[in-house]
Amino acid sequence: MWFGLPLSPQEVCRLIGIQGPLEEDFDYAPLHIWLEKYSKFRYYWLDKNIAVLGFKLNQCNLHNSYTSALDFIPVIVENFKAFKLEVEQLKLDLSWVTLEVIEDKPIQVAYPDPVLIQWS
Repeated sequence: MWFGLPLSPQEVCRLIGIQGPLEEDFDYAPLHIWLEKYSKFRYYWLDKNIAVLGFKLNQCNLHNSYTSALDFIPVIVENFKAFKLEVEQLKLDLSWVTLEVIEDKPIQVAYPDPVLIQWS
């Protein structure tokens, strides 16, 4: 399970201010290196046009087991606070962001909250 924003590599690069991909065969190494050096965020590629900027939640695996909602609420709150703090520390401008959508066209939103994504 992942916690963050579903963003294209172009959108992530725009947000953090580095040279982004210009075509499909983008080398993701510079993006991953930048995130590892300057951020607690990671960029997880889930499918052909869905990737998440945020955190992987190892505390919950809904694919193989049940997890109590009450037990998982503190994990969500903790990660929400960590996400907001990381956005502030990186000075990311989320005033107008293009979110990727599974099997649909991207949507533009202002100040999106992070989402939970389960992908198997």
